[in-house]
Amino acid sequence: MRFGRLLAALAVCAAVLAPAGAATPNPTSVTIAGDLQSELGCSGDWDPACAASHLTYDANDDVWQGTFAVPAGSWNYKAALNDGWDENYGLNAVNNGANIPLVLAAGRNVKFYYDHKSHWATDNVGSTIVVAPGSFQSELGCSGDWDPSCLRSWLQDVDGDGTYTLATDVIPAGNYEAKAAIDESWDVNYGAGGTFDGANIPFTVPPEGATVTFSYVNATHVLTITVVSLDTTDPTISGQRTPAANGYGWDNTDVVVSFTCNDNAGGSGVDSVTAPVTLSGNGAGQSVNGTCTDKAGNSASTSVSGISIDKVAPTVTYSGNAGTYTVDQQVVITCTPGDSLSGIAGSTCANVNASAASLGLGPHTLSATATDKAGNTGAGSTIFTVVATPASLCRLTEQLVRDSAKYGSGGRAQRAVADGLTTVACAALRAAAKAPPPAQAPLIGIYKAKVSLLAAGGWLTPGQATTLRSFADALLP
Repeated sequence: MRFGRLLAALAVCAAVLAPAGAATPNPTSVTIAGDLQSELGCSGDWDPACAASHLTYDANDDVWQGTFAVPAGSWNYKAALNDGWDENYGLNAVNNGANIPLVLAAGRNVKFYYDHKSHWATDNVGSTIVVAPGSFQSELGCSGDWDPSCLRSWLQDVDGDGTYTLATDVIPAGNYEAKAAIDESWDVNYGAGGTFDGANIPFTVPPEGATVTFSYVNATHVLTITVVSLDTTDPTISGQRTPAANGYGWDNTDVVVSFTCNDNAGGSGVDSVTAPVTLSGNGAGQSVNGTCTDKAGNSASTSVSGISIDKVAPTVTYSGNAGTYTVDQQVVITCTPGDSLSGIAGSTCANVNASAASLGLGPHTLSATATDKAGNTGAGSTIFTVVATPASLCRLTEQLVRDSAKYGSGGRAQRAVADGLTTVACAALRAAAKAPPPAQAPLIGIYKAKVSLLAAGGWLTPGQATTLRSFADALLP
């Protein structure tokens, strides 16, 4: 990762040093080609092959340059490479761009420049020729320091906005000073605060290296020197989630994921970091990716994963409920908790499997709650009713008698006695069901009397007899 960032940093520096476009092979010749060439000794104008208007390459300056006597007038020109028009640069260092104007009120010597690193072609009339001489120039390849004529520290105004700049990352660590000199000499120079012949401007390059940018504003004569440290180290990033998951690893609310970005001490500083992200949808194992970038373009990424959200309450379902049961029936109802996402952590569900007679007459409500692993709670309930009818009470009486231990172990005569009492009891119940209300009580009384005899004979327990008599009373209007 660090090597990749270093390559990226070098690419950025290359772009700063050569802002006008991609580099092309060094030319074998550079011609000032325009409508002034015939005045410079060429046989015609706009001739890229005319040697009379060739510039000379200065190896110490690494710039093509030449001085020509140009008469008064309004002229136009370009820098043509390799004696042809295939590659030429006009205004603002644009390949095959607009003509560069030159206006002279009187004839004079004009010095022309072309820098193949930036493709900037200009002259000392249309542009201010600004050099930053200082104690660092030999590090740029000049033959010495404090040389206002060495164009390796030439500041250029490629876009024509009046601000002349130079950016370099080859100055080693150390303390340096510089000024702004005009027209390659000390005759006109500006120091700190844009003061004519003012104090030197100090700057420091840190040990880890830096890009140093010289910027001169033509209108104010102020030279500013900025140092941006080289940063090839990725920042660090961490992610946090709020709230934290519960013991089961689930949340039942929105989860906000935020990221914290830190740049190393002495680094370029944090430029951007992924904004907080709110997860609101249900789902298991969700994740959020975050990235932070420092001001040098290094970046780091992380992911906050394992985020599980369940906002849906669990269900409690009762199945098998018939709604109404007679006293001789069995009540079988199943309670089932359910959750389709986080799962059930616990519930109060209880199944029912009991005789209706044991539950008692009237309505019965079953209720339960369930809690899922996300902490949501759900509830459910169901209602059933136990009723007594003459027929069901008769069947219940027969069941209890025949299920008794005495009936099972008794002889035929004994069972006949029990069956006879049961038959009379059931006959009384059937008659009561058809009789008018005033006649029902005596018939119910006959039933109850037979039940008491069955209990006295050991065919029913006292408790069973009490329950049957109470059910019979419930049949009365």
